[in-house]
Amino acid sequence: MLVLSAFLFLGVAETARGQQTGSDNPDEGGLEKVLGPDGEEITDAECTRLDGATAPIQRLARLSGAMSVRNLEFTYFGKPLYALTEKDFALLRILKPFCEGTPSEIDKVIFDRLETLVNEARDTRDRAIGWINESTAKLDKMDPSPEAIREVHNLWTEMENRRLEMLTADQLYFADYLTERRNELYEGKQAKPRVLISPFDPGPVIPPEQKE
Repeated sequence: MLVLSAFLFLGVAETARGQQTGSDNPDEGGLEKVLGPDGEEITDAECTRLDGATAPIQRLARLSGAMSVRNLEFTYFGKPLYALTEKDFALLRILKPFCEGTPSEIDKVIFDRLETLVNEARDTRDRAIGWINESTAKLDKMDPSPEAIREVHNLWTEMENRRLEMLTADQLYFADYLTERRNELYEGKQAKPRVLISPFDPGPVIPPEQKE
């Protein structure tokens, strides 16, 4: 972290691509071929894959603790962070210095740290998805009852508490499921549908003295 911070905050001057890839081979115009992790040649055309990124990779790499799963929604290399593969990171360690003339040793530190953070956040998300799958399976097996309704409410509260452990799309999926399942459970308990103000409003309460 000290090495990374020193270079980032002291503003290391960019190194020209020609200096990084210089060669005495006249057939290559003074430049040697830059090869990717699989031995493929890196070309200028591939630099466009770095355009349009939303991920603040330098800032993320400076995180001392875990990264929020929601940060996996940032994009880099033309895809969300959660979709980056081990091969992608290996290529990025080579591609960024080639395209932007940045010091390769600093880019290696950045992408090493970013890969660790992304993998940890993916593991956290996987556990949250496992919890969602277990919860839906359990709720699907429950018969319409006050206990089942309470379980829906409890799961909704837990989902809110764990929202940073999942992607926005994961939370929306589970919220939609809970809303639909809640409605099914209510329909199993009463003949008339209720008009709900909010997704988990149980509807109008009948005073005890007015109940039949």
